Amino acid sequence: MVIAIGLSANLNAQILIREDIKAFLENISDIPEGIDEFHQAYINNTCCGVKLNDVEILTPVFNQLKSWVGSIHEAVILKKIEDFPQSNMSFSIQFEDERLKLALRPLIGAAMLNNQELLKSLGRQNVEKLIALEKTFDWMQYYKAYEKIKKEYITKDAAIDSKSFDLEEKIPVVNTEWGPRKDPEKQRAVSNQLLKEKVQIELENFRIHQETWNFYFRKFKAALLQLHQLLEEFNYGENFSTAGQKILADIQARALEAVEKMVWKEFSLLFIGEMTWFDKEMAKHYEAETGK
Repeated sequence: MVIAIGLSANLNAQILIREDIKAFLENISDIPEGIDEFHQAYINNTCCGVKLNDVEILTPVFNQLKSWVGSIHEAVILKKIEDFPQSNMSFSIQFEDERLKLALRPLIGAAMLNNQELLKSLGRQNVEKLIALEKTFDWMQYYKAYEKIKKEYITKDAAIDSKSFDLEEKIPVVNTEWGPRKDPEKQRAVSNQLLKEKVQIELENFRIHQETWNFYFRKFKAALLQLHQLLEEFNYGENFSTAGQKILADIQARALEAVEKMVWKEFSLLFIGEMTWFDKEMAKHYEAETGK
């Protein structure tokens, strides 16, 4: 993230990122389909055991996206901090807070068609392409899908927990050397059954998360590449007025924000995936030990 030392930056400036976005996006892989393939892709065997490589793999990518978005929004954020300083926040925290708030800004949308400079410089067809691309980077669609998947999983998991109480109540009591106890054999069978059912819904939950994440990431990636091809054709608005450059910069920031939000959620999915893999392995070992 860009951390400015003071508020002396040109508050009218708004830069566009001219990096090799295509090469950068190649560093972000789809989430592998199978749980075992996922596990192999994101873990590392160390002297202390198996370690999830989420920080090593995702943090550099996430920080780069934050930095680019912060650079584009820097002038707007510095002006906001200058006008509304928060005494309870450090400069860097307020900068990040304002950056995150900007990710929720409304679309420019059809208002681009009112900008005569854009229409004259790019042509109506290209302006309409920008409007369509801007709509594509709606990362909130993915976040809503994520919450829906999460809610459905919680409901299914709760149903198994409820079922477990019913099954436990039905296990008969038998006399053992330690006195009356629930039948150990039947108790193991019930535990094994419930564990298998839990693992199955976990695997299904991970599969849906994986497919949904990959769908939106591929969508945002393709649109971002298309946007940067257009920006290169426009020479990044080099000869545009400040107002014209701000429109291009705002769309570019929105595109990078969409990818950033996907990478942020990927941290959560790696944890979900690794816990699912662990539970699957535990169920397999339990079945091998009990022979059921």
